[in-house]
Amino acid sequence: ERMASEWVFGIFVPLIGSILANAMWCVPVQNTLNARKPDSNIELEPIPFVVTVLNCMGWTLYSFLIMDPFVFSANAFGILVGLFNTTSYIMLTADKNRDSMISSTEIGLLLAASFWILLMLVLFFSSQSTDTITTVIGICTCTITALYYCSPMANLLLTRNFATIDVIYLPMGITNLICALTWTLYGAFGIGDIFVWLPNLIGTIASVILVSL
Repeated sequence: ERMASEWVFGIFVPLIGSILANAMWCVPVQNTLNARKPDSNIELEPIPFVVTVLNCMGWTLYSFLIMDPFVFSANAFGILVGLFNTTSYIMLTADKNRDSMISSTEIGLLLAASFWILLMLVLFFSSQSTDTITTVIGICTCTITALYYCSPMANLLLTRNFATIDVIYLPMGITNLICALTWTLYGAFGIGDIFVWLPNLIGTIASVILVSL
């Protein structure tokens, strides 16, 4: 029974979670590809793209610190997808930003990368222990992920654009719910890591609220 539980929560659940996470990162790609077509009128929203890069960079870094292949496989691809979507937006809005040397999206992307680089430099050169570095990175990543999961609900409540809930927010909420639930189970019962299960528990609750609206 114990071996079965370890297999379920230690292998099966995070494997499903990795597949769902990568599927979640790919959701905006089709819209991005459509926006890149000639004469397309689709306008992309760059903030989720930059946040995806920021979030996935943190988890990929954290996966190296805790030596977890499932956390790595669920987020490394997300960096590439986030960069593709972000650079596509920059390319499509290049004509609008000709008067400025650098766009706000490019600044956001640079800040996202610089945040983790500077944080690691400070931690390493201050001679912190591996446990301290892991804790600091875990706290930062935990916070970013919680905000990532809560942002759709916050945006919906702020804009009160409830007409889009069935088209946009309901599919997003269901996907986030299943993905967050798998990582909550893995974090709690698979590896016992609060930085994995806590933000995903918050994501599970936020997704339940979003789906129930």
